[in-house]
Amino acid sequence: MIRKHFPERFYEMATLEREVGATCIKGVYLDELDPERGRIEDEVMGECGILCEIAYSNVVG
Repeated sequence: MIRKHFPERFYEMATLEREVGATCIKGVYLDELDPERGRIEDEVMGECGILCEIAYSNVVG
C-alpha cells in the first residue's frame, strides 16, 4: 500500500535499505518485493467513534 499511495517515500526507503545494506522485511529488499504483495483491494477503516463521524460529515456534507 505504501508503494501505491506514497511511491516517492517507498523508493526513498528502498534506496536507503540498499545504502545501509540492511532490510526491513526478513532479508528481502523493498525493491525486490512483488508489487502485488500485501495489496489490499478493499481498504478497511476501523471505527474511531463520534469524533471521526463529525469530521467525516464536515468533509462530505
